[in-house]
Amino acid sequence: MVAGAFSVKVVDESAATIGKSAICQSAKALQDGACVIYYGANAQMIPANGRSVTIKTTSVTADSKIFVTPKLAITQPLAVTNIIPGVSFNVEVKDVILEDVDFDWFIVEEK
Repeated sequence: MVAGAFSVKVVDESAATIGKSAICQSAKALQDGACVIYYGANAQMIPANGRSVTIKTTSVTADSKIFVTPKLAITQPLAVTNIIPGVSFNVEVKDVILEDVDFDWFIVEEK
């Protein structure tokens, strides 16, 4: 018997409502200004500006509740900013970080 289990599978990557990302420290920037983050065998190129990352998903709306969970203890909170309905949202920190901050995110809609 399983109680309290919840499972989500992303079928359409462009319309994801749950995922992983990171804010990369700018010192890790490659020549094109990005860094590589690995999630198992999957690699993801993201900007390495030390302050923010853009999450592209067509599922985000102006009324979305977006939750982010950092995977390590950090001294400043992650903030969800600049929501563009049907396109993307940003996750950022106020001051430049000195280490990569991996985080999970998910979107909830209130009806």
